[in-house]
Amino acid sequence: MAIKAIPLILCGLSASTANAVKRGLAPEYSVVHTIFSPQQGLTLLPALLSDRPPRHTSSPPQAILLPLGYSDADIMAMRAACQDSHHKVPWLKNDTSVKMPPYGPGYAEVIIERAKRRLGELAEEGKLGREDGLFLY
Repeated sequence: MAIKAIPLILCGLSASTANAVKRGLAPEYSVVHTIFSPQQGLTLLPALLSDRPPRHTSSPPQAILLPLGYSDADIMAMRAACQDSHHKVPWLKNDTSVKMPPYGPGYAEVIIERAKRRLGELAEEGKLGREDGLFLY
């Protein structure tokens, strides 16, 4: 019996990296929407987390995965825009204290490995789709 993929929202700046991360998160996780700028996140995330999400979103997202390229101010603004949202989800922010390879070959693979590990921990703790908070990965 196949296990249903956990739906996520992926934020990023590069379509090629976002696509690689999306592919690498499968089959455990399914990216139901990709956001390519903090400005886009300010308008789309509240709708995606509402009790009446857009029709193309079949399952409510269980977490939001954020990139290195979004500033703390960007992330706080997006979280503030979503504070009254129906669905409470963990927001996963890249841990800048952990060394990352330079952008290029291997970069997406490191994001995938770290994100999967942290998402797995949050799933075990029962926090996916249930707890609002900022978590490092």
